[in-house]
Amino acid sequence: MQRSNRLMWGLLVILTISTIHTVAQNTKLEAKSLAGSSASQIGHSASISSIAFSPDGKIVATGSSDRTARLWDVQTGKLIATLEGHTKGIATLAISPNGRTLATGSGDRTIRLWDMVTGKLNNTLEGHEHWITALAFSPDGRYLATAGEREAVRLWSPASGRLQAVFEGNFDGTFSLNFSPDSKLLAVGAWRPSVGIWDVETRRLKATLQDHPGLTSKIHSSTDSVETEMRAIAFSPDGKRLAAGGRDKTVWLWDTTNGQLTATLKGHTDIVFVLTFSPDGATLATGGWDATVRLWNTQTGQPKATLQEHKGQICMLAFSADGKTLATASREDQAVRLWDTESGQLKAKLEGHARGVTTLAYSPDGKKLVTGSSDGKTRLWDAQTGKLVW
Repeated sequence: MQRSNRLMWGLLVILTISTIHTVAQNTKLEAKSLAGSSASQIGHSASISSIAFSPDGKIVATGSSDRTARLWDVQTGKLIATLEGHTKGIATLAISPNGRTLATGSGDRTIRLWDMVTGKLNNTLEGHEHWITALAFSPDGRYLATAGEREAVRLWSPASGRLQAVFEGNFDGTFSLNFSPDSKLLAVGAWRPSVGIWDVETRRLKATLQDHPGLTSKIHSSTDSVETEMRAIAFSPDGKRLAAGGRDKTVWLWDTTNGQLTATLKGHTDIVFVLTFSPDGATLATGGWDATVRLWNTQTGQPKATLQEHKGQICMLAFSADGKTLATASREDQAVRLWDTESGQLKAKLEGHARGVTTLAYSPDGKKLVTGSSDGKTRLWDAQTGKLVW
């Protein structure tokens, strides 16, 4: 009887230990699974600076001051790859027109080219002496233009990684680079008070657009440059017009065929920080540090609407593919606004970020909107309903 009791107690101890071991193993597996899940949802460990959809709309790329770029699956929201290599924060990024290459520009003064399929580093472009402020692929994919603080613009072959040209000019502190739709021209918006248009094939400066007060007579004046720096530039979809705005609170429209100033758009009461044309080119949207977004008729130069809902300076604007909706964001509030571009009425307020929204982009088909924030999170929204997808 005693032997039987000892045997039963022995079996009970073994079963208890086995149960504890199984529970512990399951707990570890569950923790590991949750860790993997949360890692894909947490996103970056610091503010997101730049964001872009791949041309097919299947992948979202994000760049952050945490020194990494990340690739996300649009369908599932899962992390595809973390691209590491920069030694300082990523300030800007762009995806090539064929969707195969991601270019990232960093405070470490380099541009890195990554394979969008494998996530591997293809090339590191060196030569800039200051942090990278802007980069852009030409629409035909043959060139990548890059700019650093207080230095010349460089033109590269993304295929070979070789430097093709250095565009020297009076462009101290380039903020914006924009290729014309036909890839023949490159517009440079800079701290120094001028907008330069370069012929990409001949590598020559085609025009310096400086038809506004103080630019011609005081182009080398440091005081004047503070008042007139060009923060934002954009070609119209047909490439026939160029818009530029900056610290002087004014937006300027030029005819790119002859370099003539065609319109002066006034209304903002602080720096014009961002601007973009509607897909049909009929409307220009501008955003300023005065917390307003303004819509302009590009044919007449007359204002169409003033959109006021944000709490602080406007940092991003994007038209939907059909041009009927404008998405706007501010670093000083957590919600993205969607506006009806015809009526100027607010359509939706997208809330979900814990801190200010720093960047956004529409999917190529206009059905989705992706946003990045200083909270490090990436959010995907249904652009039609305004509902959060992931």
